[in-house]
Amino acid sequence: MTIKSTFIWTSIHTAIKILSGIIMNKVIAVYLGPVGLAMIGQFQNFVAIVSSISNASIQTGILTQTAKFNNEHTQKIVWVNGLIINCFFALLTSIFIFIFANWLSKQIFFSINYINLIYILSFSLIFYGLNLYILAIINGLGNIKLYTIINMLISILTLILVSVLTIFFKFEGAILGIILTQSIVFIISYMMIYRHYKNSFFIFRLSLFDKSIFKTLLSYGLTSFLSGIIVAISSIVVRIIIVNNSSLENAGLWEAAIKIGFYFNMIFTLPISIFYLPKFSTLNMKKEFFILFKQAIVFILPIMFLFVIIFFIFKDFLINLLFSNKFLAITDFMIIILFAEILRVSISLFSNLLLSKKAFKEIIILEFLTTFLFVLYVYVFYDILGLFGLSLGYLIISFCMLFMYIYQVKRISF
Repeated sequence: MTIKSTFIWTSIHTAIKILSGIIMNKVIAVYLGPVGLAMIGQFQNFVAIVSSISNASIQTGILTQTAKFNNEHTQKIVWVNGLIINCFFALLTSIFIFIFANWLSKQIFFSINYINLIYILSFSLIFYGLNLYILAIINGLGNIKLYTIINMLISILTLILVSVLTIFFKFEGAILGIILTQSIVFIISYMMIYRHYKNSFFIFRLSLFDKSIFKTLLSYGLTSFLSGIIVAISSIVVRIIIVNNSSLENAGLWEAAIKIGFYFNMIFTLPISIFYLPKFSTLNMKKEFFILFKQAIVFILPIMFLFVIIFFIFKDFLINLLFSNKFLAITDFMIIILFAEILRVSISLFSNLLLSKKAFKEIIILEFLTTFLFVLYVYVFYDILGLFGLSLGYLIISFCMLFMYIYQVKRISF
């Protein structure tokens, strides 16, 4: 597939995912308000952390190694080792969450009344990891069409389940919907891949255990995990700083602004990672990367600026449509967030290259450094500059990230 055809397929998937997310956030915003949205964001950050631990974050490794090896036997060795890692870490994480459910409920929800939801989460984690495992293999095999169809079905199901449960059961319903989706989407994914690949992804033979591939997958996993956990923890810390210095409502406004930026970012970074990550794994010359980089930027940059212009013209209408009139305060700084996301889309090309070339240490250092700088900025300046100042800091840090990644790419060897 070319970048254009990949972009078309992933754009359909992204459009459905974003539309589903928008409708779901609209339901949450209407029924739960800014405070509810902030609490949902808190829980989602926690789920992101424990999910990363439960599947060892090895999906990127499975994807790149599957794309790298054309030999079916070697691919199966990659899959078996990935499955062993997945199941082992999922079991450990689930046991930990189950044992400490009481404490976790207090930390996340500030109450033990939601302990049953934590118990349910502990049982569903294995399915979340297995679903990511399936999608990583399909992407690595280059079956973008099937990958897109499965993801579209997942988005639609999540929308229906979370929205319906939120309407009928309010906050508890929203949380339960997020948790139950993990299990149901695995069943859908398995049914879809069985038609094409039968049970070839789930061959569990210890004879296929390979120490070298096992270590490689764990290296990818450690990088993805640390990157993910750094972002998730920083989001929680930033939210706590906002709450302590102003209100939970302001934390909800910031959550809404970041969600819009996230959806904007996803439109472009999703096709970039799906199309370019497998390609970058096969590159032997730095010159080839910059040719691909130029190709991508020329194609997506005008589209990104067009999106920003449209949002600027209709910002009041769009924010009211996406959330409710309680969130109109974010119009003051939303454009700054979107310009920061344009930079972060460009950064994703460099980060995917570093990941494909196993520059794990460099990625972790860059993620930690830039995230730490942003959290430090929030801690020092939020009380003075408020949410508008936060958005400026987000843009400044994004500029810093871009130059850091460019410098790092120039240093790596092919």
